Amino acid sequence: MPLPLSGKGVLYAVLAGVFVGLAEITSFMVFSKGVPASSGIPVIVGGSIIFGALLGMIFLKEALTPLHYLAIVLVIVVVVLLAK
Repeated sequence: MPLPLSGKGVLYAVLAGVFVGLAEITSFMVFSKGVPASSGIPVIVGGSIIFGALLGMIFLKEALTPLHYLAIVLVIVVVVLLAK
């Protein structure tokens, strides 16, 4: 069964590709400056999680549960601790 194709779906797919590409470029820039992988990777991944959650809430109108909010707060805490 073929997947239905819509303009909105194509837009989301293109935006997803752009943001994945930006994350990769960011990681190359970070590691080229000598940041250790043990702190750079969690910060980049954590930032992606937070950014993805915000995009889901704003554009896709996704509802977050208290557990989701707790997870986002924990990710922020870890990113702040690792960034020091």
